[in-house]
Amino acid sequence: MDHYWQRTLQRRLSRRRVLATTGALTASAAFLAACGSDSDDVGDGSGGSGSTGLLASYEDTTSKAVKGGKWQGSQGRNSDHFDPLTGTQATLSHTVHAYNTLLSFKEGTVFNPPDGSVVGDLAASYEMSPDRTEVILKLRPGVKFDPRPPTNSRAVTVQDVQFSFNKWAALSPNRGNVLNSVSPDLPVVGVTTPDSSTVVVKLAHPDASILSMLAWSWFLNVAPVEADGQFDPRAEMRGTGPWMLTRHEPSVGWSYERNPNWRRANERPFLDGIEYALIPETSALESQFTAGTLWSYNSPAESVLPLKRQKPDALLFSQTPTLGNRGYRAMGLSKKPDSPLQKDVRIRRALSMLIDRDGLNEVFGNTVEFESNGIEVESVWHSHTPASWNTVWLDPKAGKLGDASKYFQHNPQEAANLLKAAGAYGSTVEYASWANMIAAWGQQVEVVAQMLQQGGHFVLDRKVMDYASEYQPKYNRSTLYDGIASFQVVSGLPDWNMTMWNVTAPGVRNAYINAWEDVPGLRDLMVKHRDEADAARRITIAQDWQKLLANEMPYIPYSQPDGAATFSFAQPWFGNFGVYKSWGSTTEMADVSINYWHDKSKQS
Repeated sequence: MDHYWQRTLQRRLSRRRVLATTGALTASAAFLAACGSDSDDVGDGSGGSGSTGLLASYEDTTSKAVKGGKWQGSQGRNSDHFDPLTGTQATLSHTVHAYNTLLSFKEGTVFNPPDGSVVGDLAASYEMSPDRTEVILKLRPGVKFDPRPPTNSRAVTVQDVQFSFNKWAALSPNRGNVLNSVSPDLPVVGVTTPDSSTVVVKLAHPDASILSMLAWSWFLNVAPVEADGQFDPRAEMRGTGPWMLTRHEPSVGWSYERNPNWRRANERPFLDGIEYALIPETSALESQFTAGTLWSYNSPAESVLPLKRQKPDALLFSQTPTLGNRGYRAMGLSKKPDSPLQKDVRIRRALSMLIDRDGLNEVFGNTVEFESNGIEVESVWHSHTPASWNTVWLDPKAGKLGDASKYFQHNPQEAANLLKAAGAYGSTVEYASWANMIAAWGQQVEVVAQMLQQGGHFVLDRKVMDYASEYQPKYNRSTLYDGIASFQVVSGLPDWNMTMWNVTAPGVRNAYINAWEDVPGLRDLMVKHRDEADAARRITIAQDWQKLLANEMPYIPYSQPDGAATFSFAQPWFGNFGVYKSWGSTTEMADVSINYWHDKSKQS
């Protein structure tokens, strides 16, 4: 990996030369001839453009949908268990299929994306108290649990809600995003049930994100009281959602069947079930899709065009990097009092200016090769807000952060000037990552390391370690590490206020950034944003927060993942693929699966 950046940079320049000498249209025509395509379809509002015929158009085919069939999908990792009240992301990616929350996010489409507004789910109605310190919810009558023992189709009660909250508050690893007992800046004090149909969520103070919290699948999933001893919730699911888990074979896969008791069972899901295979390797995913076993495949950028050439009947879709409330990767910086990274803002600004964000997108988003084949690819820079939070994000490439936008520009010479002025040019800095990280992420970490070292700006002392035994306790759960560490930032949270606290506040679940002590005024903006009920004013406050971080650079965001448009393949018979969207990527697979259908007329 020592020369990964040099090799990938050379490949990037070679592609540029091809583009310059052959022209995009010539390359595209040759590719289309190889594919045998003469279609003019392009992605619709999805991050790609051009009339190459390579991209399919999203199409809402709900009016044609018929019931039946089983979706063949995949999951990348095993779940330790199936208890939504104590689980981490690996657990919750499954339990969202079977368990409901009191509220849910209003569904959208690729044509009319969701906006974060909420609707009732297990609650039929809800209202805020005049002082905004209580949410009063009325349970929807007649909602039934799973028909199998021990729940036997019984109705949901307030006792189930109370049981679920108590267990979640005591044991969930996600409690540090919600509970006031974990941090006084978080809102939720507790839940009461004053009568047989009413649930009251009590807050320590007003918090504009509380409705989003109640719709968030990592918070209050409602499980039956029977989970306390009458069945093992770690091995089985008994929920109220659209799907029932009917099979789990560790290291093999999972089966779900339609739940006849789901409150919308007369209209959805269209499918009879879902079959998930456990497939952690990208190469195996591609081969299973090529063989027709998997219905869809999220392809790495470098594999998109070869796979389209190999399987021209596969439908290729692009997704914009400016939708989806996703995250980014960042360099976290030591918070030790004697760390030079904290003492001098010039060093932090120089670190950011050494990152070639367009270069990362070209290398890992394969943007030059796509453009040489006539596919225009949207490429963005994240600020301290990911571009996928597009209502909040300020584009540094377009100068939207004001004077601080320059710290996102790739400018090695100015970085050298700053480092020399700070007496830090050529200094040795620890640079930590872990050995078993996702392969693509590991490559990005290596490329960023080469960017920091190229030209002699820094000498990196590489530290590579096991994640569970070393990296998580020393880096993910502490700020008192040395030097620079790699982190995934902002993923799965449904409201920007939750994200601000999660990323920068001490004592919350992800405390590895902790920028409060380093950025005067940051906490005041977060409190102001938390207390503000007006949506437009909240955006303005969030953008002021973003500008403050851009100037001070307490941690360094860069563009991957999702700095450029991404691509997915679908089989022709995958009805409604990519059309329906949910607010928050952590639940999307389960949320939108109720709209999928098997178009047997397109399957040979």
